[in-house]
Amino acid sequence: MKRVLIAGAVMVFTLALMVNSQVEGGKDKDKEKDKEKVATIKEVMKKAHAKGALLDKFKEGKASSEEKKQLISLYEALAANTPPKGEAAAWKEKTEALVKAVKTNDVEAVKKAASCAACHSEFKGKKK
Repeated sequence: MKRVLIAGAVMVFTLALMVNSQVEGGKDKDKEKDKEKVATIKEVMKKAHAKGALLDKFKEGKASSEEKKQLISLYEALAANTPPKGEAAAWKEKTEALVKAVKTNDVEAVKKAASCAACHSEFKGKKK
């Protein structure tokens, strides 16, 4: 009888460990999914192009290295999105120009590549 109780207790303990390890693994997988989530175009515009945001700091030469990294990351996320309208190839070309300009610390190229009117006229809006 003692053997049965001990064996049962060991089985319950083992089962509890297995369930706990699966739950912990599930939490880690959720964290990985959050890391892989790409910022939307709207989020990028709000964080990078709002008045006084990262783009303005970069153009003025006041962006820290951390802010430059964040701007690069945002522009890479922008490139990973698809435009609401317009050609995907043109979108890729313009967004890659933004990433390259910030990575090379070329303020003049950033000013040219970050032309609001040029992108908005071509890409902003609903798909037709």
